[in-house]
Amino acid sequence: MIARVVRVTGGFEDTEIDIAAALFGALYPDRCIVDVGANIGLHSLAWSRLAPVVAVEPAPETFARLEANVAANGLQGRVRTLRVAAGDSVGDVNFFVAADSGFSSLKNTHHAPIREQITVPCTTLDALAAQLPGPIGLLKIDVEGLERTVIAGAAELLRRDRPVLMVEIFGCYDSNPDPEGTVEDIRAYGYEPFVYASGSPMLNETALQDSGLIRYEKHLDYRYNYFFVPRPLG
Repeated sequence: MIARVVRVTGGFEDTEIDIAAALFGALYPDRCIVDVGANIGLHSLAWSRLAPVVAVEPAPETFARLEANVAANGLQGRVRTLRVAAGDSVGDVNFFVAADSGFSSLKNTHHAPIREQITVPCTTLDALAAQLPGPIGLLKIDVEGLERTVIAGAAELLRRDRPVLMVEIFGCYDSNPDPEGTVEDIRAYGYEPFVYASGSPMLNETALQDSGLIRYEKHLDYRYNYFFVPRPLG
């Protein structure tokens, strides 16, 4: 789906990519970026101009396209690719490869026909973070309904690094069964949730001025890209 949208429109989530980049630049410009559910790498490639990126993608064919895109742009030194899933445990897990790669996941979301079921390695973000040279400043999570599982495996990271989060939360079909519960899970780590809605600028936070972000009130599936900004400690 992502590649098809790019071919037709020339881009995919360009505004959201820019919002995340602006928040990262305002808060943590000297840190690294982790892209969980990197797909073919559009977000990772864009953000690599700001900082080193770790791109996590478990689907073999999609991962091959991710690696090819990184190489075609000469970004092997800026984007580290990992063919692994992210979850709440370390080990091998079942992975559903959908006919549309954008809907492949650790579960069948019934959003696209399943082409095959395979076994892939899985890690937690806490385990991954321990292998990185420094703290994480921006974390993107796009895992087709398994957001709470990924967050559960990132408890230490969220408390320690407090990165900006960009999380896709979508409740339709059999994706995320409890979008509002997912938001509250992340909120409990000391985050303020916002959603992207073009033409609705924030009024208070300097980094969010004219960004099109509005404060989260309740989940609406047509506003599925969430941004979580760490609240000041103390």
